[in-house]
Amino acid sequence: MRNAKVNAILAQLVERLGVDDAPSVAAFFVGHDRADYVRGTHAVEFLLRDAESLRTQWAVGRQTTNAHAVAVDRTRTNAEVFGPLIAEAEAEQAAAERHGESLPGSLSERNRNAQS
Repeated sequence: MRNAKVNAILAQLVERLGVDDAPSVAAFFVGHDRADYVRGTHAVEFLLRDAESLRTQWAVGRQTTNAHAVAVDRTRTNAEVFGPLIAEAEAEQAAAERHGESLPGSLSERNRNAQS
């Protein structure tokens, strides 16, 4: 639907993204599967609200959905929680190997057992 409100929003979109990118970003938006866009029947207010984010997604060719955001958050949380533990275990293993030892369950011990 085109009316004065929609025209004003599209004019703002062109101001923010430029005349070259705005049409392509708008076309990308219409096919976007993000839940709030679908529920809102891809209202142009969402297009304007998220213009820069949508431009980035269009430029890299990847939609960011709620499920994707949750997965990224979960991965980052796991890395923050387990990263230091993994680094500590690797440091202990390296120290033990420098002294000619191997820790129970270490990769070097598993390789040795596999060769036996």
